[in-house]
Amino acid sequence: MEMGARAAPDGYTLTSAPVGNLAIASLKRSPVLPTVPTIAEAGGLPGFQAVSWYALVGPAGMPPAVVAKIQADAARVIQLPEIRERLQGLGAEPVGSTPAELGAAIKADYDRYGTVIKRLGIKADWEPPFTARRGTSAWAATGSAPGSR
Repeated sequence: MEMGARAAPDGYTLTSAPVGNLAIASLKRSPVLPTVPTIAEAGGLPGFQAVSWYALVGPAGMPPAVVAKIQADAARVIQLPEIRERLQGLGAEPVGSTPAELGAAIKADYDRYGTVIKRLGIKADWEPPFTARRGTSAWAATGSAPGSR
């Protein structure tokens, strides 16, 4: 499944990177790099956090039983030792949260970044890389998959 990120080269991990790690942008230190400080610690910016995350989402109105099954299966897979180790080696923190926890994370990001965007008057000034038409997939509408240019 493509999740919007490029795969790291075989054998690459954060600890094998050719450049040292100065700081991490999460609120707490990473268990993978316990000696690397957070930006709050290294840069004196209390509360600094700029992390990305991935989630599985579906259309509104999905039956609760389907949502529960997908969430349980995804949470189980993300906790498999080989999956966990690979993700942690790439700097990700496998979570497997519930729909309610994901909703809270989305709201927190919206509140945090929305406030900054409004205060600074930031406006979106870009064209989407593809446009889907009714009854077609985004890829069929443009003839190419996103990111293949």
